[in-house]
Amino acid sequence: MKKILLTAVLAASLTTAANAGWLDSLFGSDAKGTVINHSNKASPATVFAKSYQKGIKPGADFWQADNCDQADDKYQNTKDAIMAYNADVGIAAMSKGLNCPLRAEADKTIFVGKSYFRLCTNAADPKTIQEAKTFGIASVILSPGIIADYNSNGLTLEGVPYGGSKNVLTAVIANEVDFGIIGTGVANPALEKGQIACPYTTDPTADNYIGKTLNLKFPNLNITKLVYTNSDNAELIQSLRNAATTNEFNAYLAKSGYGFVKVDNFTNADVTEAKQWIDEVYNEYWK
Repeated sequence: MKKILLTAVLAASLTTAANAGWLDSLFGSDAKGTVINHSNKASPATVFAKSYQKGIKPGADFWQADNCDQADDKYQNTKDAIMAYNADVGIAAMSKGLNCPLRAEADKTIFVGKSYFRLCTNAADPKTIQEAKTFGIASVILSPGIIADYNSNGLTLEGVPYGGSKNVLTAVIANEVDFGIIGTGVANPALEKGQIACPYTTDPTADNYIGKTLNLKFPNLNITKLVYTNSDNAELIQSLRNAATTNEFNAYLAKSGYGFVKVDNFTNADVTEAKQWIDEVYNEYWK
């Protein structure tokens, strides 16, 4: 009888301790996060999300959303959710009246990065930006506002939409368009092979920064990505932070042309800056 009573008391104590999180610290947590991706399945942004996911130990699930509304609903209703947020997807969704809020909080933000673009022309039949008439741009970025901004510099560009930087690159190589805005990581291999020439970049630290040639509202056009979580599990959050600093993930970022990366010491200003970027680009280029 005493043995049964002792077992019951011990079980009750362990249940209470588990609810208090004590067992997590003693034996390790079994919390397994879910990475939520709202970017198109075939986009480089999805490669980003999956590259990050690979570094999470002991592992994390991956959930592909069909749109921003679906992703946001999943994030809010999933324990230990991890959002791979693409600012360009958020901006494009806003233009369609969809709900794509950035719900990052400074203490639960894991990663902020910016990948810039190259402005490229066919290497065998190069055009100057002043000579160019057709301007290939991924449809998620192309808007009347961005074309008007470039043409306010005396240019006469017509925007041609494509399903992403890879398709823009193909069009530039095929000489279907005079110029194209291509993600740096996508452009670099073709640039190294001599298939394209890229006289400008939107990276403000580069010598050939487009802002030195044209007066644009957003010469530093970039794809801002954030990773953040709603988890309160300290062990999981630390695992997420570790995943953002692995050699494999850093190699991916370098190859993909990320000119700005931050993985620690986040403040409210970091989150505010990202939200302001989304609002300002939307208001100037899309609204």
